[in-house]
Amino acid sequence: MKQVFGKKGNIIVEDVPAPVCQDNGILVRNVCSLISPGTELHSISSRKKSIISLAKERPDLVKKVMTYAKQSGIKKARQLVQSRLSDLLVLGYSASGIVIEVGKNVTEFSIGDRVACAGAKYANHAEYIYVPKNLAVKLPDNVLFEHAAFTTVGSIAMQGVRRAGAKLGETVVVVGLGLIGLLSVQILKAAGCSVLGIDLDQKRCALAKSLGADATATPPKNNPLKEVTSFTEGIGADAVIITAATKSDAPANQAMHMCRKKGRVVVVGDVGMNIQRETFYKKEIDFLISTSYGPGRYDRKYEDEGIDYPIGYVRWTENRNMQAFVKLLSKNAVDVKPLISATYPINRAQEAYNSLGKDVITSVFRYTKKKQPERKIHVSIVPLKKGKINVALIGAGNYAKAHHLPNLKAIDDYTVRAIVTHNGKDAKQLAKQYKAVWAFTDYKDALSDKNVNLVIIATRHGNHAEIAVAAANAKKNIFVEKPMALNEKDMNRVVRAVKKNKVHYMVGFNRRFSPFAIKAKEILETKKGPYIITYTVNAGLLPSDHWTYDAKDGGGRIIGEGCHFFDAFNFFIGSETESVNAHSVNSKEHSFHSEDNVVSCIKYKDGSIATLVYTSTGNKDLPKERIEISRGGVSCVINDFRELSVFGAGGGFKIIGQDKGQMNQLKAFAKAIKGEASAGLTLEECVLATKISFDVAKQIKEAS
Repeated sequence: MKQVFGKKGNIIVEDVPAPVCQDNGILVRNVCSLISPGTELHSISSRKKSIISLAKERPDLVKKVMTYAKQSGIKKARQLVQSRLSDLLVLGYSASGIVIEVGKNVTEFSIGDRVACAGAKYANHAEYIYVPKNLAVKLPDNVLFEHAAFTTVGSIAMQGVRRAGAKLGETVVVVGLGLIGLLSVQILKAAGCSVLGIDLDQKRCALAKSLGADATATPPKNNPLKEVTSFTEGIGADAVIITAATKSDAPANQAMHMCRKKGRVVVVGDVGMNIQRETFYKKEIDFLISTSYGPGRYDRKYEDEGIDYPIGYVRWTENRNMQAFVKLLSKNAVDVKPLISATYPINRAQEAYNSLGKDVITSVFRYTKKKQPERKIHVSIVPLKKGKINVALIGAGNYAKAHHLPNLKAIDDYTVRAIVTHNGKDAKQLAKQYKAVWAFTDYKDALSDKNVNLVIIATRHGNHAEIAVAAANAKKNIFVEKPMALNEKDMNRVVRAVKKNKVHYMVGFNRRFSPFAIKAKEILETKKGPYIITYTVNAGLLPSDHWTYDAKDGGGRIIGEGCHFFDAFNFFIGSETESVNAHSVNSKEHSFHSEDNVVSCIKYKDGSIATLVYTSTGNKDLPKERIEISRGGVSCVINDFRELSVFGAGGGFKIIGQDKGQMNQLKAFAKAIKGEASAGLTLEECVLATKISFDVAKQIKEAS
């Protein structure tokens, strides 16, 4: 399918694989999509800026990069920054079209429904879009697709009006008569308010009056404060809605003077907010922010998973604002036709963006009807080479980009044949970067490729078992990032499929392949007696709504990450487990999740004891991982997989940079696939570490 992107300040149209319809949403054939000039032009222009300019504007991001450089090295940090800056910019967030496929958890829509769609990650300028159900609404037959494409920006205006608490008969000032401002004027008039519009452009003021504004003012020709005083007969405005975009603090402070005592100021646009206290205080102004299209915005469970807020508690959500705006369109209470300067086909995208200026409010893309979406793109012609393992990478998140893809490129045994990810843009870009033949959005296409010898599964945790079973049944060798599965039932399904189809299988328990771990084991194996191991993981805090905590998507931090460390224990000790005990800090008394701070103790049948201390309360300057291993009078300390110190049997050694064993593990797996040597991690060992993680997670859950 064709999709519009920004690239280094320019506009391009690329062929990318169409999205897959997921369980909680719908697949839509776009008919129209709306260009949002303010948001999109700002995003495009920011890509033209130098790294130094961006660093000055976003010191918070600089801090994150510095932290990443400290953890992963300067080279990887530089690669990450360069990758982000060269990445294609996805454009568009307001569209309309026809439903062509419905997810299994969706009952609200049917194939053939006319819909309006929202979301910066979803309702893009593309021929096909996947949209979660809470970001789509049905359209009445009398609403044109061109007009329905305004629904998202209309909802932004709607939420600003709601935040202003505008009531019948009140006087409201709208500062900034761009796209959102002109929609706000009409919504306020539909609500029975008197409206004064303010803008520097006389043509926009004239357009606002034609759309219902009672009066307008054009600074510096008109003094806004005097105009508001006159318009309100000396009372002052009940509310001021700021839809302008400027770094200046003047609009926010001027709005305070426009208001009556106990009036309201609502910021919808991106403006400076260094507020002067005196007027704010003396008038007891309510100063409010309006967050995009309403409650639910930035809530993953609401937007991505489709979990709604009860209407009795949250009357107006993103979706209900969208519905309300569509009703206004249907009743002709809002007229968007005068706001459309032109309609363009997608192949004239550069022309459409070039036309945007102060005399243009917005333009619309209109798409021609296509056949069924194509979810694969042939990227390059790469001859098959004898002896190479052809890899399909399924899931291309940050970890896969930082580790698996560079390692596959560096190891001569492998060739990247296909990239699979839900995001068609990422699939194609990475396929081009790593000279893969195919870019897919559906992993089933990779499994049907007879030339694929190995699939690497690096999706979110909840998909690991399902994809592994399908891959095994397709006779593909499997490397799956941890965890193996989120529950014992799915783990057993994977084991049965792997054994039945006799394919090679490995979980990404890479710590045992680190040169530090291997060296420590070599030293300690010469000693006698039980091992005593303490593994401290300074895990850090995650946002409370992070997907890792989701039972279906992430499985929690212990199952999702703790399995790594349990496998490391098994690697060193090499004995069967006798008992597992786990305790966590009471999450009800603190602000963190129950799996954030856990101590688990595993006793082995040979007398060894291993303790995992997993904490989010540690200082960020401490190493993320520290392992102390003692046996027979010798102690080894591995410090963040950068340094090994040995006490009682010589010194230690360092490696420039961090080495957690990711590349060594892939090298070992290649030998196993080729029948040259043992992989160093058996299916049974993968199961053992996974079972320990299940046991620890269960004990924590039962105790919390």
